[in-house]
Amino acid sequence: RGGVAEQPPESRAHTCVVVPAGTGPTALFLARGLKGVAAVLAIPCVGDAAYLQEQMAALDSVSGAQGTFPHILDLPPSRRFGVPDPALLEIWRTLQATQVDFDLMYAPRAWEGL
Repeated sequence: RGGVAEQPPESRAHTCVVVPAGTGPTALFLARGLKGVAAVLAIPCVGDAAYLQEQMAALDSVSGAQGTFPHILDLPPSRRFGVPDPALLEIWRTLQATQVDFDLMYAPRAWEGL
């Protein structure tokens, strides 16, 4: 939080953190922690947007019920989570060329959604 919060308001006006999400705990807690500082966008990787919202609502209700949620990118149905797919492997290989470490399960779906 410190790094983003320490930026001048005009430079963080359009700050957005994009997070691939399975059931959404990382996205939910980032949205809580960055409320008023940066927008959080969750990209569903395991189910659809409705499934992700349902999972985060359940977690929110047992962890303080703050009602602060990330924005969810509503993507068209893709592939079953965890099933090998040549298109996702190609996206991952392209990402590897950046010399930044990206995981194979979530990152390709997130980049596909962007």
